[in-house]
Amino acid sequence: LVWRGQPAVVENTPQIEVRADASMWPSAEQLAQLLDFAQAGDVVSLRREAALLGQQTGLDSFVTQLHTYTQNFEMRRLAEWLASLQSTPEG
Repeated sequence: LVWRGQPAVVENTPQIEVRADASMWPSAEQLAQLLDFAQAGDVVSLRREAALLGQQTGLDSFVTQLHTYTQNFEMRRLAEWLASLQSTPEG
């Protein structure tokens, strides 16, 4: 068996709805930091930040999705999701 390119990614991670209400996710600075961690594959830092964000009111759905991606080591998909949140205009 010879691997060529990227191995197949299991597409079973549930997606939460991206809402126009920016209060449902962290600040732009926090999103940028999380994106940097995801692009670097830094799961330890992502989990640490998720624990801190979990203490903030109103971020439960965001933190749940963040945990899902980190538990499945889906850094590319996490980075894409975080980038989409950064580019979503505020409501």
